[in-house]
Amino acid sequence: MKRLFHIVEDRRTPGLNQALGIVTAFISGAVNAGGFLAVGQYTSHITGVVSGIADYLGLGRYSGVTAGIVFVGTFWLGAVISTVMISLARRSRLHSQFAVSYILAGMALVFAGSAAQFPFQIGFSGQNIKCVLFAVMGALNATVTHLTNYDIRSTHMTGIVTDLGIEFGKLVSVPHEVNWEKFRLIGLIFASFVMGGILGAFMVGRWLGLDGLVVLGCILMLCSLTPLVRDARVRLRYIRRHRNKTAD
Repeated sequence: MKRLFHIVEDRRTPGLNQALGIVTAFISGAVNAGGFLAVGQYTSHITGVVSGIADYLGLGRYSGVTAGIVFVGTFWLGAVISTVMISLARRSRLHSQFAVSYILAGMALVFAGSAAQFPFQIGFSGQNIKCVLFAVMGALNATVTHLTNYDIRSTHMTGIVTDLGIEFGKLVSVPHEVNWEKFRLIGLIFASFVMGGILGAFMVGRWLGLDGLVVLGCILMLCSLTPLVRDARVRLRYIRRHRNKTAD
């Protein structure tokens, strides 16, 4: 449990990378399944969206083409914003260089889940919520990719299931070539995505409605607090030292 509050630390270990992949897969699965029940759209991957653009174009349904392009664009924008935030925080030598991206993703989920409840946001439509969820997925995917040096992507399962198939094929044909550590990790990530999807479906579909997205956003922000608190302490110490020097 303690590791949960350190998964976006700037100092990486194999254990933290594994925990990050598992937790992010869980949240992504929950957002993906919950988002579908809330607004009728899976948002964790782009493959189906791109195929849909081609289908709509062939059928002459140009509103669907436009929507698909917007969804791809918001996923891409989430990845861009995440990368920019990480780069800026890294230049400032912050411990929270990765946590900032998770905080923003958590805030976006809280906004998407609660938008319809505020009078000034009555016009916030299902399409807008879909865009926010795509952006969140893009941000999470980019952050995990940066944190694990391109080893893990855990917001979609195509590569994970492919890797599981490869390792299982080795197990059947050449057992001595099986990478058991990788087999275990990708199996845990897959199971975590499925369990997150089940929880997200219950939270949004049966228990809380869109408020379920608020809960998931709060979990993301909680996971990001430790490096942010560390940076705040460093900043406070610097301010105190500066004041003491000025006073002297």
